[in-house]
Order: sequence, then structure tokens, then C-alpha cells
Amino acid sequence: MCRSTTRFCGGRNVSAFIKPLRWVAIVILAGGCVSGCAVGNFGTVGARVKDLPGGQVVEMHVVGLHLRTRRDDAGGGFGYSSRTYVFGDTSLAPGWHFFHVPLPNIEAVALTGRNLGMEISAVEPISSLAIGYEHTRLRARVPGDSSIYLEYDESASDIVKYVQCEGRLPCNPF
Repeated sequence: MCRSTTRFCGGRNVSAFIKPLRWVAIVILAGGCVSGCAVGNFGTVGARVKDLPGGQVVEMHVVGLHLRTRRDDAGGGFGYSSRTYVFGDTSLAPGWHFFHVPLPNIEAVALTGRNLGMEISAVEPISSLAIGYEHTRLRARVPGDSSIYLEYDESASDIVKYVQCEGRLPCNPF
């Protein structure tokens, strides 16, 4: 009968399994911290602003430790995060932006989030903690008598059409 707390009965040392895992965790954490961090829309961020008829799309990418300070997308995480914000009529400069993303001070009409690593979301109704891969497709924020229509290009996962309908439910842009 094996009574040792540090050995399996087969004679293998438990610490022999734990030590390599500890180093893997340290390397992953150090790599993420060295790669960068971002607070809000400042830091190691890259974003593409794209014009749509009636609105704009901001695709923001962050690697490392990140803290999101937007009221409509509060939270943070560690790893890789890709957020796509859809705004109504705004006047952001189209193209790529690095280290500072010019986000408007209005709530996004819709949001898509993809995260790989650890992610904490502090926004109602989807408050969550995720470890691994998370994909949140859409959170629409429009008045109760409105609806939106978003059309995605399936091959590129890009939003190609945005229409907000006031007073018509459901939104039929055709």
C-alpha cells in the first residue's frame, strides 16, 4: 500500500508533473504581459474603421492584457481579443488606426466579440467569465420601437450592410 503524499503508487513523483506545468504557465503569462496591454482605446490596439451606408464599423484587435472601459462593453481579459462595434451615423476617419482607436462617445448599436484566453464581461445582460475561446455574435441596443438589420459576408465574417428601422418591426430593408 502506497502512503506517500508526494508519490504515486507507481513510483512516479508528483512534482515531476507539476514543475513543467508551472513553467508553461509562467511562460504564457510572461509572454502575454510582454506583448502589451491596453486600457480603453489606448495601448497595443489596432483597429480598422469601415464606412457602411448609414453607419460605421470599428474592428478592434488587442493582444495581451486589456481593460475595456466603455459603458456598453465594460470588462477585460488576457490573451487575444477582437471586438467589432457597429455605430449609427458617426464621422470617424476610415482606415487602420494603431495605439489609439478613435471611438465615439456613444453606445454601439451592435457588438461582436471574439476572445482567446481569459475574458471577463461586466455588461448586463451578458456578464460572464470565460476561459478558452468565446464568441459573442451580437448585442443590439436600439430603442424599443426600432430594430436593426445586419448582413454579414459569410466568407470574410464582415458586416456588409447596416439598416436601422424606426417604428417598423421587424426591420425589412428590401
